Amino acid sequence: EGEETLREILQGVPFKDIKGIIYRDDDGEIVRNAPRDLIENLDALPMPEYSVFALENYVTSQITSRANPVGPIETTRGCPYNCTYCNKNIFGHELRKKSIDRIMKEIRHLLDSGFKEIHLVDDTFTTDIKRAKEICRRIIDEGIKFHWSLLVGVRVDCVDEEFFKLARASGCYLVSLGLESGSPNILRNIKKGSKVTLSRGRQAVKWAHDAGIETVGFFMFALPGETEQTMQDTINYALSLDLDYARVSLTIPLPSTNLFEYYHNHNKILTYDWSRYNFHSNHRVFEHENLQWHIIEKFSRRFYRSFYFRPKIILRHLKFALKRGMILTYFKYFLISFFGAK
Repeated sequence: EGEETLREILQGVPFKDIKGIIYRDDDGEIVRNAPRDLIENLDALPMPEYSVFALENYVTSQITSRANPVGPIETTRGCPYNCTYCNKNIFGHELRKKSIDRIMKEIRHLLDSGFKEIHLVDDTFTTDIKRAKEICRRIIDEGIKFHWSLLVGVRVDCVDEEFFKLARASGCYLVSLGLESGSPNILRNIKKGSKVTLSRGRQAVKWAHDAGIETVGFFMFALPGETEQTMQDTINYALSLDLDYARVSLTIPLPSTNLFEYYHNHNKILTYDWSRYNFHSNHRVFEHENLQWHIIEKFSRRFYRSFYFRPKIILRHLKFALKRGMILTYFKYFLISFFGAK
């Protein structure tokens, strides 16, 4: 975590006395200092000073926002789960929480600073679902009106019907769900946990939809044990859900994850150029044990075309576009996504 470390750097504390950094000494040798302890009391962090930023320059795509500028809020750090593809080196496995009073103060600070919408950036906002519901109730009870979303995503085993109803009543309009795969075997391979099942994912989508919240399904291809059949199972699963949006990412074995160690130990890592480890570029950085990369990319294209070229989805997004006065914007993103237009 960088808050205390960065402050000491800016204050001119000698590098040798700053925990949590790696630097070159006067002889050019690389020195790795002791790690810094995690921040236990997140309430002690100061409020961000947004007045030094020209907020009008921070524009979020209208596809993923309702009102600009959009501000981020973090209510927790750490994740207690052990998905094999996820790196926990920064915030760790212990779930640390800001108090609800602090969160309410921070929401008001964001809105008073000029933000019109708030996106939660927690890895695990609903892990403590009782607390998540209480935050929604406080927003409702205090009469704070604003758009917010869970664009980063939540686990399907950490939500229930009541949460989605409260979230919608408090201003949430969109939630992303970590569905990952349509194959139970693949879900077991990546250690999503026994409660993350296809039926649970289906129920979570329905709860959100019934509450009036738009849904995004996050899926992955090229996970350990993946085959052409399991990728097709994922496509079929995505099509069977009443999702508004769906995204499939090609697996990146991030350093320090169990996934990376597995492929590294089996001599399957093709490059250690970390600039290629990018979720949005689809670089081939490892050799999958079952699939050639062009097959994985073929199924990725099939996923998007199968999902978005359905009359139901086309009509739904046409309705969204008309309601928001965004016909040209939606058409632009359609051309970019499917035809590579600029």
